[in-house]
Amino acid sequence: MVSEKMYDKLANLVVIKGVNVQKDQPVVIRANVRDAAFVRKIVKCAYEAGSGAVSVEWNDNAITKMAYEYESVEALSEVPQWKYDKVKHQHDRGACYISVLSDPPGVMADVDGEKIKAANRAYYTKMADLMTYTMNNEGQWSVIGVPSVEWANKVFPELEEK
Repeated sequence: MVSEKMYDKLANLVVIKGVNVQKDQPVVIRANVRDAAFVRKIVKCAYEAGSGAVSVEWNDNAITKMAYEYESVEALSEVPQWKYDKVKHQHDRGACYISVLSDPPGVMADVDGEKIKAANRAYYTKMADLMTYTMNNEGQWSVIGVPSVEWANKVFPELEEK
């Protein structure tokens, strides 16, 4: 089992070494709601490292799956201008990005692949000119994987939960 001390070290690592937060630099954290306790540690480290503003963009697999189940391909393919404007604003301010991943393998396996493809295509088409910020390392970014009970149960089904 991972200790609180290990999570503290991991949060510090991603802030200091992963994205190298600078004084007054904005930080954007993207994470699943299940990882709230760990994200709080990252937020604290980011502020202690000098960040001027930290924002968290939450996601939830159950809600995402419902969107894919109930929304039409047309609705999923619509990317509002405000989403583009928000990311552009973050880039213009020099934000660094931390993505926290803890999803179990196959979490969207039973979702209609065409809907996922349509939503992704629409998003990446709309955001194409903004992608260079991270893809060309114009801005700092880091992805950090953290264990979750769901992940562990999927990867190690023979082990008992402690």
